[in-house]
Amino acid sequence: MLIFPLLPGAQSSNDLSAPTGGRLFTDAQLRTEGIAGQTIRVRRHWKDEYVIGRVEQCRRLRKQYTLLVIGGDVADPYQASHIASRQKAVARLADLFGDDPLLWGVHAGLPPYDHSEELFGKPMRPSIIEKNQQFIKFTGGLFPSRVAIITAGSGNDPNAMRQIIRYGATALDAGRFLYKNNALSAKADATWESHQLVVEAMRLGARGGFELLGGSNESRFRHASDAN
Repeated sequence: MLIFPLLPGAQSSNDLSAPTGGRLFTDAQLRTEGIAGQTIRVRRHWKDEYVIGRVEQCRRLRKQYTLLVIGGDVADPYQASHIASRQKAVARLADLFGDDPLLWGVHAGLPPYDHSEELFGKPMRPSIIEKNQQFIKFTGGLFPSRVAIITAGSGNDPNAMRQIIRYGATALDAGRFLYKNNALSAKADATWESHQLVVEAMRLGARGGFELLGGSNESRFRHASDAN
């Protein structure tokens, strides 16, 4: 099992600049036993230096990392212009880090406004399913030896998510697609359909993952003002 604590998506809910200071993980925190590395969230308007700094920290500590361009900044994340802009951002990350052996995976979804997750309404339109499938293919092509990750906030439309899962599991080489459910709480029933989608993905040969839901007062890998 690999554990990647998630960096904040902004300095605060009112300041969407890149995190600084106490919003970042310390070396000591990343050295915690069982921690594989960190998931670096990226906004398209941030400068390369922020991501480079977080990657350099991982390299110094010999820790792995994943990259996640979060959604946001547009009302309709499925417009062609937005998808093209997102492709450009992901391509830039491939140029900078695609050959880094410490890069474990890259998130390959098209999340709605200001989210990391695939939070869709029900039902999901066929055109949206296809656009998500094509973005998996695009990301997988840019990072041919890395894991492509889809993060789902819930199984709002399980049948649509199954189509996306089947596509990822078959379009990419074995073990290169990961379907992750946010979030795993002690209160959640194991039979919840959102959890079962992870099980189904693994049965198809994909990887499975969960976001571990901690308490709001967790100090090591969560900040009280981190709403994402």
